[in-house]
Amino acid sequence: MLNNLTNFFNLITNRKIKTSATIAGSDLIPLGTKDPNFGGGYQPTAIEFSELAAAIGGGGVQSVTDNGTGVVSVNNADPANPVIGFNGVNVDGITITGDGTPGNPLVAVGGGGGAVNYSNVLFVDKINGNDSTAVENDFTKPCLTITYALSQAINQFPTDTTRSLVYVRRGEYTSDQILVLQDFVDVYCEPGVVIIGTSILDNGNNVDSRWMGKANFRGDTIFSNELLRLTGTTSKVVFEFDDLFTTRAAFGIFSGSSATISGRKVFSETFNTGYGATFRGSGTIVINITEEFAAWHQVLGVRSFSGKLYVTCPRMYLHEGNYYGGDFKQVIALRDSLGGEVVLNGDLIVNPIAGYYGGISGVITRWTDSFGTIRLNGNIYAENQFGVYGLGSSGASRTIINGDVKTNNLAGYIASNSSVVCRNGTLMNWNTTTGSEGYPVLSVGGNGNIWVENCHLHSLGTGSLTVSAFWKDTTTATLNVYNSVYSAADTSGSFIRNSAGGQPINNVRILNCRATKPLDTNITDLLSPTGFIQDENIQSLNFI
Repeated sequence: MLNNLTNFFNLITNRKIKTSATIAGSDLIPLGTKDPNFGGGYQPTAIEFSELAAAIGGGGVQSVTDNGTGVVSVNNADPANPVIGFNGVNVDGITITGDGTPGNPLVAVGGGGGAVNYSNVLFVDKINGNDSTAVENDFTKPCLTITYALSQAINQFPTDTTRSLVYVRRGEYTSDQILVLQDFVDVYCEPGVVIIGTSILDNGNNVDSRWMGKANFRGDTIFSNELLRLTGTTSKVVFEFDDLFTTRAAFGIFSGSSATISGRKVFSETFNTGYGATFRGSGTIVINITEEFAAWHQVLGVRSFSGKLYVTCPRMYLHEGNYYGGDFKQVIALRDSLGGEVVLNGDLIVNPIAGYYGGISGVITRWTDSFGTIRLNGNIYAENQFGVYGLGSSGASRTIINGDVKTNNLAGYIASNSSVVCRNGTLMNWNTTTGSEGYPVLSVGGNGNIWVENCHLHSLGTGSLTVSAFWKDTTTATLNVYNSVYSAADTSGSFIRNSAGGQPINNVRILNCRATKPLDTNITDLLSPTGFIQDENIQSLNFI
């Protein structure tokens, strides 16, 4: 090795170097060849330059074919300006044709829409880019920054059928600038793109834009509290990414803006916001996260919302970080709503930190006039917090849970005018302590309404106070229990406890239910004959 280095430095010192213009075909290039007759080691050999050149080829890419029906071709007639063409190449359900030249623009078809004609393409390259020399539709002359490419992409006056595209090559981009979405300008990020310190905004303008690919986002947001912030009255944005970490909030969708957001993972420290994402307006928002959406405070903050929000994520997680106290500790909080609809597909999970956060904390919190419906298709793992804290003042504050609820606290406290439905799950209070209400599985008061359908209820029941499946503490609260069973680790208490005395008729309806504990003495089933049977042999599920 030392001899090779010495020879190499001697070549440099004595300028014994040939260029492509002076090298001859018969010149020799040293090789190390493994010789089985030399103990398996390498022997110095050589190859003529002409032979090596023939093996490698002329230096230009001649053609590349994909593994499907499409073809990627390279026209190398002008070696300094090769042209890449696409003929039916399929990427993520979108078929690409064309080569990006004025006479043969890039066209993308599929993905749920019609043909997309990219008549103007700007490339961005962290290593080889230069904003001052960048040329449209020339991948050999890319921009250096995404900001500049976006500002130039709009200059060709793109339309919905002749869109502009900003193509971002892999690399680390420290932006510290706002990236302003432009109407009919799309962005594609290769895998390996990392963007540090930015905010992506529509600046209050109405834009139709698609941010596609596998970018990773890191760090603080710039000049806004959310990494993606849409405030246009009719903006329609597609936003794709791989992994997103921000010290503030991930998404803020306001006014009439609509968005489709897709990624692998989101983590928000919620600094200066109190939420990981917020939705305030009338738009339609679809979010698909394949691994986890985690935040220190309200993972999803829905407020003054009349639109539709659909979230699919296997793990929506409330982290233990806490700047702002219990009033902001929820997986989802819906308040001051205007009749919107929220559908959550996945599990809602709280960190296992000891103690109850207090305030209006809960896995799901309904607060003030939270007119609207939340539908959860998944389970709640509340640890030491309430599963549902329902204090919506509107009679149309509705929460529907299709799944299990496990907590060391109340599975739900429903009062004011809120309504909660629990269907087809196990509701389990695993408390080992007591609180002001002895921690029943579910508690209802005020003008609250509870429906429990096709459920197992179970309480560990080792606290010092009497533990019941349900606690009803007002005459106006409504409780409906259908096709359900209840058992507990203790024998004291009731199936339904009533602390509002003197109620011969008290808005309780029971159909086809059995429990190891009796009804309280002042509970009257409005259904006749009653659907309740006390059965000490009944066994409800005590695990999830």
